[in-house]
Amino acid sequence: MSDLSVVLVGFSIVFLVMIIITVSLLLFPVIFGTKKKKETVTETVDAHVIPEQNETDDSELVAVITAAIADYNKKTGKTSNFRVKSFKRIGRSDR
Repeated sequence: MSDLSVVLVGFSIVFLVMIIITVSLLLFPVIFGTKKKKETVTETVDAHVIPEQNETDDSELVAVITAAIADYNKKTGKTSNFRVKSFKRIGRSDR
């Protein structure tokens, strides 16, 4: 056997094995029945609320801001879930 034929047989075997590995990896989800899970996107919103002069309960303000963000996402076609992570007061220097 000549040197050229040994090289060609070696390359052929290597490429054949690579093709078999590629096909088996592509068929892996079909054989074992694994399905891709739909990813859910969660947006985190940090909002800074400027305090008013009088101390009031901000739960209504938080609800209004959250509803406004949800409405905006609905109108723009974004279907991702979001949650308000935190609201922080921005203090004034005159207090």
